[in-house]
Amino acid sequence: MKKNNKIISLLVALSLILIITSFIAIQNAQADDNLLKMVQDGGLDSFAGVYDTTPSDIRVVVALMIKIFLGFLGIILTVLMVYAGYIWMVSGGREEEVSKAKNTIRNGVIGLIIIMIAWFVVDYLTDCLWDITTNNIFWMCN
Repeated sequence: MKKNNKIISLLVALSLILIITSFIAIQNAQADDNLLKMVQDGGLDSFAGVYDTTPSDIRVVVALMIKIFLGFLGIILTVLMVYAGYIWMVSGGREEEVSKAKNTIRNGVIGLIIIMIAWFVVDYLTDCLWDITTNNIFWMCN
């Protein structure tokens, strides 16, 4: 009975981690009403020039670097969770190792929540900076 509770709690923790980390990969998609008109008016050369995705503003570059750094932190925390689960599984019921694994999982979940909040804030601010610096007429901070 005690082992079943441990297994169930481990599976729930891992499921929550997978669900939380899957939201990081979700990206926004928007349609452009003027896309067909731009391609018809200027051809593909004009289209490519209008939609140059190379950031030129230092604020946007720094924000993108922060997003990349937060992504690496998410990967590190996922590896930490797998490590804590492994420690828990091979503990053999020794309370010291089980409590160490539980503390590692708890701290990892807290860290993951902090990283996800930071990711969403930086993602929103990056979109706003990109819209502002490119003089986007549809400035919405999506």
